Amino acid sequence: MDGLLSLDPLDVPLEKNRPRGPPLTASGDCLNVLLLGATGVGKSTFINAFINYLTFDTLNNALHGEMQNLIYSTFSTSTEDDEETEIVVGVPDDTESTSNGNRGGSDTQSCRAYTISNGDRTVRLIDTPGIGDTRGFDQDVKNMKDVISYISNYMVLNGVCILLKPNEERLTPSLRYCIVELLAHLHKDVANNIIFCFTNARSTMFHAGATLNILKALLGEFQQISAIELSKDTIYYFDSEAFRFLACVKNGIKFSNNEQQIYDSSWRQSTTESIRLINHIRSLSPHLIEKTVSLNKVRDMLTRIELLLPSMSSVIEMEQTVNAAALFANFLAQHSIVVYHLGIEEYLEDQIKKTRTLPGAKHYRKQTIESLESSRESYSHQVSTYKKRCKAGNKSGVINVDDIRNMLHQLYALKENGKMLKEMMDEVEEGYRNVGNQEEVSYIVQMPPQRRTSDNRWQILFWVWYILQIIWSKYVK
Repeated sequence: MDGLLSLDPLDVPLEKNRPRGPPLTASGDCLNVLLLGATGVGKSTFINAFINYLTFDTLNNALHGEMQNLIYSTFSTSTEDDEETEIVVGVPDDTESTSNGNRGGSDTQSCRAYTISNGDRTVRLIDTPGIGDTRGFDQDVKNMKDVISYISNYMVLNGVCILLKPNEERLTPSLRYCIVELLAHLHKDVANNIIFCFTNARSTMFHAGATLNILKALLGEFQQISAIELSKDTIYYFDSEAFRFLACVKNGIKFSNNEQQIYDSSWRQSTTESIRLINHIRSLSPHLIEKTVSLNKVRDMLTRIELLLPSMSSVIEMEQTVNAAALFANFLAQHSIVVYHLGIEEYLEDQIKKTRTLPGAKHYRKQTIESLESSRESYSHQVSTYKKRCKAGNKSGVINVDDIRNMLHQLYALKENGKMLKEMMDEVEEGYRNVGNQEEVSYIVQMPPQRRTSDNRWQILFWVWYILQIIWSKYVK
């Protein structure tokens, strides 16, 4: 059981059939970057675009090179004759949903790592399922558990990129839920590694637009989030349309030179942002993933303990278990960015209202509403018991994993309920282990050295030199 909350960071080697990235160490030879975001924000497209931006410093070079297609996606565009055609990028596989009608891109169903390397620069991008899953709140819970389990295979996180759209006009219950729920699963020590990346930023001239004010207001609601800065170093803007332009050309769609020049400017901007992002992540102290994993396990253990308490007959053992719950609750309070938040209840209530107005079978609506109401009540109970345990067990001094481990051993020694408690805690660990040991399917993309000066720049330098020669010979001499 000592492995449940080990103080030593995990570094689990996986021998798989597909190639994986170089071994991860804490020395900084590989940057681990976790990508998080709402469903539909475009994480998969972002990865395809990001890799191509790092591969080619200009759109012209990309047009003459081999486009990198790591993730399957499709989108529609119009030809010169105004006929709609479908553009396909990459090859579909079982980790991407291709049958849900999402023509703007693929829906990631499980975590996957993509390792990009170029000389001394190696970056592992970890793609994740989106929060706000159309299959419901329970699927979001499962997805986030899968994410935490997946990253437990590594030792550190160098960056956590939260992807956002730049043109959000208001803080809807869904947007609030998506952002805060992502933060709720992270250890507070990762706050300095959190970065916000805006996709499709060309539409707002590479600015955050209204979303920035929404984000500022949201982060200001939580005391623990105050460590997350919104500055030039933590905000980045990318243009997915420039990558889509490249994909269109590679699929035989014709464009004018003027159109290419517009997208070339966006490409250069995105390339600059990509390099700036990597350099910033390099400068950060890495976050030990085991801290975040332990945090989520303790949260699950607290939930399990609360479920068992009503069935306990021994007053003494119930008191000891309540003390354990108080310890776990205060551990979460000390080490979480966000423990529990009202955004979930607000989001579930909003989903209930929307479901009531949906067309279709009444039986389906009734089942969906009952499930959402059950989730809302369960979460509300978790929040109230957490607050009660925190207040009752509030203590000075930092609670660490040693304190949690010692408390667990005391619980396992209980005469009547010790065995059941151990089985419950073993289930918590097993739940993470099963997902965390899934096959890693990362890839290595060997990128050619970037050309710092394009052919166009050499031509410009030549003509500048030529004109200066004429001026010198005609006027100076």
